[in-house]
Amino acid sequence: MGKRYAVVGNCQSAGFAAGIKAIQPDAEVDVYSYRMLMNDEAIVQRLETLDTVFAQPALRASYGAVRTEQLSKRLRNMVLFPAITFRGFHPDEISLQADGKDLSSPIGGAHSLIAAAAYAEGLSAARATRLFNAYVYSALGYFEEYERSLAFLKEAAARTGLTLPIDAWRAQGSFMYSGIHPKAFVIASIVPLALARAGEAVPAGEPPAIRDGLAKMGVLPVFPEIAGRLGFKGDTIYLKNARLRGPDGDRRIGLEDYVAGCFAIYRANPGVNLDLPQIAAARERLRAAGLR
Repeated sequence: MGKRYAVVGNCQSAGFAAGIKAIQPDAEVDVYSYRMLMNDEAIVQRLETLDTVFAQPALRASYGAVRTEQLSKRLRNMVLFPAITFRGFHPDEISLQADGKDLSSPIGGAHSLIAAAAYAEGLSAARATRLFNAYVYSALGYFEEYERSLAFLKEAAARTGLTLPIDAWRAQGSFMYSGIHPKAFVIASIVPLALARAGEAVPAGEPPAIRDGLAKMGVLPVFPEIAGRLGFKGDTIYLKNARLRGPDGDRRIGLEDYVAGCFAIYRANPGVNLDLPQIAAARERLRAAGLR
């Protein structure tokens, strides 16, 4: 009988659990979201009986009794690992709602700040597409987002006591599919660090290979002007969520079609919340730059 573990966190948890199984094939590893813990006291009681609970920090007051500060008092077997959030490659990404519900974009969840701001300004989709250039990225502060995201990521990791191999990640170009979806090798590289912190032996060498489940979600491009400043080649090709792919299996959608698709969605959903502060700020910056 192997060790009994649980992983608690966001959409990255399944990959983390797969990494544990790759290192310890005999281990029993369950995956839970914080919402599940909030709604089922029996789960928390079960977590108390396990060898180790690997958890991403839950800091918001809305988590209530399962906030990390509270939960750690009950789970003496809890080891924290960071939720990987990094907007540095994809500073144009935003989430939108319509009538209080999440609004899907042409690729699934991720919307474009530039497209949303341009639509709110009354521009055409064709004009909005032409706004995807270095001048606009500079006006919107996109080129500074990498360093801001890097500082945020290091701070998040420090709260868990882990030192992340960010330089190794960067050696492979972009290590994110979107602002909240890291590539599999990122998640895999954190697993040995967390296991070691739990007092478990970990094999030397490369991190375990795990299935790249998040690659099936919508994938954002790293725009060439941003990628070039970071030392690799970018593009403007989006990938749809695998559930949205066409009959031929092709998930690709170019920038022009993506923006046009966003505009069509906004027209069809008049309740879309285009009054968000970041959209208002982007509109103001576009006007100040004379971009109409």
